[in-house]
Amino acid sequence: MTNYTLRSVDLHDQSRVVQLLTESWGSPRVVVGPARVHDASPLLGLIASQDGDIVGLLTYPRRRRDRGPRHPQRLPCGGRRGYRLRELRVGAIEAALVIKPQIPLIGNHGIPVRDELEMESLL
Repeated sequence: MTNYTLRSVDLHDQSRVVQLLTESWGSPRVVVGPARVHDASPLLGLIASQDGDIVGLLTYPRRRRDRGPRHPQRLPCGGRRGYRLRELRVGAIEAALVIKPQIPLIGNHGIPVRDELEMESLL
């Protein structure tokens, strides 16, 4: 079994967070919904590490107490991890490409990227 360490993002992590977001998404700017862009680098977050290396990053906006972290990425197996579908935006990627052309047109396993799922987990 693999052991991971999970901790909150702090100010010392800022440059590494920007680097990770850029490596994974093409820039720290994340398109969430129709024509909504957020800079994900200053958001609250959690870092997963293994043997001192960062292996995962979750960013989320500060919300009211009754709403927990939301992650605007596509999470096909999120239901097994307690996530619920909040919104399905059919064709949203076409509009998002105008704002952020770095979004890939083909996702994992050769699946075309066209629609956007917003998942949430209530804490």
